[in-house]
Amino acid sequence: MEKRAPFVLICLLTSAILVACGPSTPTKTVDEWVEILESGDETERLEAVIALGKMGPAASDALPQLFLALEGENVATGAFEGSFVDEVGTAIAAIAEEEAVPLCQVWFLSGDVGYTAFCAVDVLPKVGEGAVPGLVDLLTTSDDRLTRLGAVEALRQVAGHCDFGHNEQLAVNALQTAASNDPDDGIRSLAQKALALISECQQ
Repeated sequence: MEKRAPFVLICLLTSAILVACGPSTPTKTVDEWVEILESGDETERLEAVIALGKMGPAASDALPQLFLALEGENVATGAFEGSFVDEVGTAIAAIAEEEAVPLCQVWFLSGDVGYTAFCAVDVLPKVGEGAVPGLVDLLTTSDDRLTRLGAVEALRQVAGHCDFGHNEQLAVNALQTAASNDPDDGIRSLAQKALALISECQQ
């Protein structure tokens, strides 16, 4: 992956963003599932990811390990449904909820193209409507190209699922501005595609 920032340092930053939201009553604790995630076989690791995702915000302490679990995986192109990468994205979205936006911003700013794609395709769209305000803020205020690129791609993915809810007009306004004024051709193009998808949802 390109321009990789210190991997462990970035993962540790995720635990500073999120705080566990209360006790849970799973068959195993978060720590026990994390241990399986770190040392189990392929089937056990997938089971651990799914179990952690089902715990929701109570498993926020596992977020650094979930990102670390992707080391060596192909995260740059979007994962097929049910794959390990896809399930990790689902788990992160379920655990982080709206806070997935600042969490993913750490990766955008790292310059890591692969993890930017992972966040934009496999994490943030699964948060759906709740991620929109944060993504709009990144798209309209960030000076960092990769951050805006990740934000607009995530908005395009949300548009593809018709999942803007009450934040649709907020997204439309930001995408129209980006489609007209962003200095980057790729971002303008993605914004136009997202607007076309929203128009299809409205029909």
